[in-house]
Amino acid sequence: MVAVRRACDWQMFSFGNWLQRVARYGPSKEKLVSVPEFALHIQCSWRICKDDHVLVGSQDRFFTKDGEVITESQPGEVLLDVNVRRIREEMKASPTDFVVQRVNVNALLDLVIHFAGGYLLQAGPYDSLKGDSQEYWRFFHKTEKGNSPHLVATANGVRGL
Repeated sequence: MVAVRRACDWQMFSFGNWLQRVARYGPSKEKLVSVPEFALHIQCSWRICKDDHVLVGSQDRFFTKDGEVITESQPGEVLLDVNVRRIREEMKASPTDFVVQRVNVNALLDLVIHFAGGYLLQAGPYDSLKGDSQEYWRFFHKTEKGNSPHLVATANGVRGL
């Protein structure tokens, strides 16, 4: 894992090598930017765990490590970025522990990414909603020219876009 960030209710994880390409939108539109080779965007429940404990989970964004409710953010940080900060701290302490070893997805769309250091990133839908509008996660491969088709997990299963 090379980067982590958040946008609205999406938690985003980046993997692989950094590529150079021209941005197609946003404040850097038409400028050369660095992008990760692979990306996983998660909109359902998720957690990162190691051994027998959870290090950080999707609902932790409202609480400190001690369980206190967060009422203000760190300087330069959006209040809901606490998960991003926690994951970045773990990655900085042991970056080689976050090299992807394998990925598993089962019929219920539970996604598990196994990292070299024994860490697991687990994500999955824990509801009974149906329909393509209920998106749980998406995985895509980026290239210098743009994004290749990507996998989208919805309540109706996994499909390519």
